[in-house]
Amino acid sequence: MSLPHQPILPRLDEVHVDGRVLLFTVAIALIDGVLFGVLPAWRTSQADPQEALRSDSPRTRYPTPLKRSNFFRSVLERACSLPGVTSVGLSNLLPLSGGTGPGNTFVVDEFPVPRQNDQVLAFG
Repeated sequence: MSLPHQPILPRLDEVHVDGRVLLFTVAIALIDGVLFGVLPAWRTSQADPQEALRSDSPRTRYPTPLKRSNFFRSVLERACSLPGVTSVGLSNLLPLSGGTGPGNTFVVDEFPVPRQNDQVLAFG
């Protein structure tokens, strides 16, 4: 006994592409591409990157040492509150080149402070 042949999708022969819907979809895709791709890229290319970096630095926004310290403290607290983060550190010595010169060393909690003639290594 054999079963009658059933098509996988019923009435598949009645399906067709509507030109108006296709044109509308292409128009929306082009408008989205311009609004969310080309326009922001064009605006960014018109900006002066040095001025943008200079005007948005923590030293400009937080002119006093106390305000900068509070800013960096809040950055540390926010980073520590992220799920899965166990420790956080900030440094203004980039790249971390080590060394024992004044202002070129940093102390890590639970590790001894390096002596003046100790060689400090940083791995990155």
